[in-house]
Amino acid sequence: MNLLISAIRTIFYDIDVGTLQKDIKLHRNSFLKGDFAELASWIARSFTKSELTCLQKYIQQQTGCSQNLNWHQMIKLLPLFANTCLTNKNGCPYVLFEEIQSWRHLSLLIGEDVLTTSFLAFDVANSNGVSPTSFAWPNIISHTKEEINKVLDKGLCDTHAHLKASADIFELTWLDFMNRLINRDEDYRKVNYIADAQVNYRRNQQSYEFRKMIQTSAILRLHIFEYLYGKKLVKTNAEIIKIIEDDSSRTQYLSEAESRVRCYQTKDNKLFGVVHDYAILKLSSSSVYAVHEGERSLLFEFFRRYFKNDQYVRKIADLFFLYISLKIRTRKEFIQTNPLYGFDNFKIYESRKTRFCSDSYKNIFPLYAVQSCIRKDVQDALESRVTPIEIPCHNIRKCIDGRTTRMDINDKNLTFVIHFIKMSEQVAHRKHYGTRYDYNQKYRCEIDSILEDTKKRNTARPITDEPVYKIVGIDAAGAEIDCSPAVFGQVYRYARLRGMTNLTYHVGEDFYDLCDGLRSIDDSIRFLNLDEGSRLGHAIALGIDPKTYYERRCFQTIMTQQRLLDTLAWIYWKAHRKEIIISNEYAKELLSKIQQLYHKIGYKRPFDVDVYTKSMVLRSDNLDITEKHSLWRKAALCRDIQCQKARTNESAIALCHEFLTDKNIWEKGNEFEIFTYRNEIVKIVSDLQIVLLSLILDKHIVIETNPSSNVVIGPIDGYDSHTVHKFIKDGIRATINTDDKGIFSTSLPNEYSLFACSAKNNNADESDIIKKLEILREEAVKSRFAPQKIN
Repeated sequence: MNLLISAIRTIFYDIDVGTLQKDIKLHRNSFLKGDFAELASWIARSFTKSELTCLQKYIQQQTGCSQNLNWHQMIKLLPLFANTCLTNKNGCPYVLFEEIQSWRHLSLLIGEDVLTTSFLAFDVANSNGVSPTSFAWPNIISHTKEEINKVLDKGLCDTHAHLKASADIFELTWLDFMNRLINRDEDYRKVNYIADAQVNYRRNQQSYEFRKMIQTSAILRLHIFEYLYGKKLVKTNAEIIKIIEDDSSRTQYLSEAESRVRCYQTKDNKLFGVVHDYAILKLSSSSVYAVHEGERSLLFEFFRRYFKNDQYVRKIADLFFLYISLKIRTRKEFIQTNPLYGFDNFKIYESRKTRFCSDSYKNIFPLYAVQSCIRKDVQDALESRVTPIEIPCHNIRKCIDGRTTRMDINDKNLTFVIHFIKMSEQVAHRKHYGTRYDYNQKYRCEIDSILEDTKKRNTARPITDEPVYKIVGIDAAGAEIDCSPAVFGQVYRYARLRGMTNLTYHVGEDFYDLCDGLRSIDDSIRFLNLDEGSRLGHAIALGIDPKTYYERRCFQTIMTQQRLLDTLAWIYWKAHRKEIIISNEYAKELLSKIQQLYHKIGYKRPFDVDVYTKSMVLRSDNLDITEKHSLWRKAALCRDIQCQKARTNESAIALCHEFLTDKNIWEKGNEFEIFTYRNEIVKIVSDLQIVLLSLILDKHIVIETNPSSNVVIGPIDGYDSHTVHKFIKDGIRATINTDDKGIFSTSLPNEYSLFACSAKNNNADESDIIKKLEILREEAVKSRFAPQKIN
């Protein structure tokens, strides 16, 4: 890791804010004197503690605090880093393309605004750059690579973005907290545990309660605003420190601060006509990014005067440092920046990301999402995912100034896919064994509603102020480990019979084991009748290097006994059908383990591996349907050739029924087991990947990749090793998309840019990179406009 990045990370991101507040009260920096190298050593593991002690002294040297250590002197590190990554173009920050990986590495942790505003302010303070005329630049800044920008300026099509999560949710949540100071206890209670759960380097560090973080931040922000802009100061710095230390004093002071906030909220800082940010003195733009102007201008004004050595501003410099540190600490609770991967880790952030905003700010989410994804004067298109209750019910073309409207947004460049949330199959069966089809009836109704709505919206209609949306397909998202594709089999087959070809399924991103992930992909294609016009979301199991994956895990896996039985039986079945080759010795070993698991789980029928594998492909069938002569009945049975053959075997049908309905089998099957593969599994998985990629290629299925989320949810080391490189090389139709910007803090153009940068780091030819980007862009457009006939 870059040493300067390590230093800034340690001081701004890893520091305990409780220790920081104590230091500021006592006008000291005990951390940089003592504990810096200790904490940095846990992250910068390529360097020894001796080297990091040298880095500690280097920081003291660079910040001019060898003798008098104050926390605010650490601010000088920000432009030291930013100057290596950014350039100032007419008052707007851009990333140097060759530094985009380093930029993302740090900006993901502490946010872009602290870095961009300190960079611009340092530039202006030293008379090297143009002062911003507007702070309404994109929440994810662009880069300097003109050849790539020319590709992106042709128009982008995002086919996987989740609508609400495509807004800058943390910054909007932060503004809500900073502008609505009282009566927030219910919001604070929603954070009933801390998401940032990584082990502290020192056990006796003081935890900083979430409620206290927000309240202290709001008090500090108002104090800094009043100080910088010459408002009447109500409290001195010493009094502010005393207030934020005491819980009752802090709560009492917030009521007084609330009244002052209301005084500063005027027609000039009203956003979308419904909410305010008192720190916006006057909106300079109708762009959706003008929502950030207040915070950015506040940061910039402080930094500019600080770097000019303004002694008046330096009096509040430590409090300002505490403010940005608290914001970064709070940000950890909303944006996934920890080093853990897997869907369970992601869910911690996903479950809380939109819960803390008032309804007024929540109404901004879809406006922000749409207007930041569809750029003005560019042929962009957004096909966003929403649940049925999340379809916007207000005019999402309304601009931030509350007066103008984006007339370039219409149902040709803005469409929606309804995504169904996967329910835990285990939970469903605990309640109603064998009645998953009742659960699917509601999705059948949703599809009928979608198609009826589509017919209405296909008719010509005048442009009005009504909400713009057109529903074009369905998807199923959520925790894939707990819900097999078989659960949605009848729903997807019904949708296709109704003429819906835009069918997407999230699969192969989160799994117990690579074989487990590949089996889920195979089941998805079979049970959901995926074909041309269909898409797989993520599907990273198809491209992960099996040798690296299994060697890191010492060839071990842990999963439920039922899932292990299914996975091993699937491998055995693929070998039996000659799709892959395994040694006779290993085939016997697998068969022995399959039989052992079968009996441990408690299946009553005599063991027959052929019958068992046939029963597995019948699990999406609805054998109990009572309707006659309807498309829903026609969709009850999977038409895949293997399913049709299995359906002729009465024992397989009976065994499938036993799997679906026997409570004891479900309970025993959900016990866990550790299993160790032979080294031969590397070749087996590699062959399985080739088999499935060939199937996907033959069926013209598109894979929607999402690099920013894949590298933090799936076992991918970084963009250089992302599976999209393999997909393109193998001729697979793949696209680059965003997933959840509200958590991963990314935007689509930067997804392409990071891909291009990683390709260049792999020594790819410049023209080849541009060609690959063109392919990815064109595939996104093709997949969005797949032909669709509604019955």
